[in-house]
Amino acid sequence: MVKNMSVLNYIVEKLKSGIITFINAVTLANRDYPYEDRAEISFTDVVSHYVVGTNNLNAHGSQRKLFVSKSTLLYATQDCYVRFNHSVNVQNRILKDTWYTFESNISEIFVVRVTTSGTLYAYFEGVLPQEQRSAE
Repeated sequence: MVKNMSVLNYIVEKLKSGIITFINAVTLANRDYPYEDRAEISFTDVVSHYVVGTNNLNAHGSQRKLFVSKSTLLYATQDCYVRFNHSVNVQNRILKDTWYTFESNISEIFVVRVTTSGTLYAYFEGVLPQEQRSAE
């Protein structure tokens, strides 16, 4: 009976490690985001708005699609406030001369200055809207 239990424990341990490996492979599998875009968004005291993928679409690039950014890199020449996905969402303060990375679903950016006008440089990598993982 003891021998059978040790074999059973061995099988259970192998199953656990296999399940953990499988979960890690599934959750980390989508790191290669096929769509990319970049934007220079001038901001003043009036809210500027940018939809992710617009510059690629307007440039008639090979991707030519609006998409959802899964990895967004931001850099501002002056302090600014940024809102993601809707003009009434929470406001994020971006400090000048500092790089910020956001790894969440972003389809639109709304930006306005704190005190001085400037430029927000944004780099996007993402997927089509139907391919995003939702939190619902």
